[in-house]
Amino acid sequence: MTKQHFCSAIDNENSLLIFDEDDQQWQLTLMKIATDDDLENNHHLENVGDIIEQITIPVNFCPYCGKELLNNNSKIASYVCHDFSHW
Repeated sequence: MTKQHFCSAIDNENSLLIFDEDDQQWQLTLMKIATDDDLENNHHLENVGDIIEQITIPVNFCPYCGKELLNNNSKIASYVCHDFSHW
């Protein structure tokens, strides 16, 4: 079962704060989703709603409400950024 942090400040469907069981840490994932304008300006994008960019950052606290997120390991924090706007 995936744990997810919900708070009233995260009202954007393009933001997720979930506990990654494999890495044993909370991760904030932010996504930029393609719009009609993005499709017109970038020939690599195919559909409205496709993910253009996604970044995942390990966190110890919710950056929106400040609540401490428990069960994190002591692993060195690193982030992952995916750019799907070109090939």
